[in-house]
Amino acid sequence: MKKALILLVMLVLLFTMPLEALAAKKLYETSTELVPAPEPVAVPELPLGEDGFLREGEESPYVVQDEETGFWAYVSPDLRIEITRYQEKTYPLEWFETHIYTRNDQRFRSILVNPDHPGRGMTKPVDIAKNNNCVLAFSDDFIGFRYVEAAERKGLIIRGGRLYEDTPYRNSSRAQPNYDLLAYYPDGSMKAFLNGETNAEELLAAGVTDTWCFGPVLVSGGELSQIMVEDGYHLPQPRQALGMIEPGHYMLLTVKGRVKSSAGVPMRWLALYMKEKGVVEGLNLDGGNTIALVFLGDLLTEKHANQSSNTIRSMSGMIGLGEWQYDVEE
Repeated sequence: MKKALILLVMLVLLFTMPLEALAAKKLYETSTELVPAPEPVAVPELPLGEDGFLREGEESPYVVQDEETGFWAYVSPDLRIEITRYQEKTYPLEWFETHIYTRNDQRFRSILVNPDHPGRGMTKPVDIAKNNNCVLAFSDDFIGFRYVEAAERKGLIIRGGRLYEDTPYRNSSRAQPNYDLLAYYPDGSMKAFLNGETNAEELLAAGVTDTWCFGPVLVSGGELSQIMVEDGYHLPQPRQALGMIEPGHYMLLTVKGRVKSSAGVPMRWLALYMKEKGVVEGLNLDGGNTIALVFLGDLLTEKHANQSSNTIRSMSGMIGLGEWQYDVEE
């Protein structure tokens, strides 16, 4: 009965998937290479000092918002964010590559709409970003949804040093999510763990302030995770992943899908891309209709939304960076 149900679902997907997605699925299933690189984006020169942050004497912050070119930037003495939109029309594919540089007190912030009850208080991503004065905010592991829909398993969740859950999923090898996690340490380093590989006591003792628990692990120790080598989750989908190149330098990868302009990618594509860019620890975050990338209050993923209804889910929380004062009238 179970096999028959799986076959039925596969047939439904086959006959309802857009032709572009079918072409992408065939390409990615038979190749371990990335899609051909698109034309480079004309990136303006930023006023950077030798340390890679805002040059002394420049007015802070320095901001670029160029929708037409596909480049956004924010540069201050302690935070630098560069977002580049790439498009490959042959497959088709569209994605945002975000490089984040931090130092001193600049850190990722795990934001929950309702810190006392993570399963309550779903809010639009732009509102979450603005309400928390974020320069950059992006969707996380959607823990609030799991509080409502998957009460028996929520993963290992630490937010702002507070332990919320330590309930790994015992049969997660091919589940989605499989509850692998990315741990964030006080020195700015990140480490990816397989589900069940660590526990809350160990992480808290090591000073971990936040964990983002979704999965699977894409890259660990600079190499593709075993599941990316063996499988890779072939179905092309909208996807988002966060990784560390080195402490203080991170990369966020946001890939659109389920629309004419972008078929989405299998997870292995994320892993290969991140490894090629120098990511040493990387995790797949929640994808599909949850994907949101907000820069200075502008939902960059909105113009070509990740689903036919042109709406993006309300969320229980996001990951944020920086401080930006929004006008009250906004």
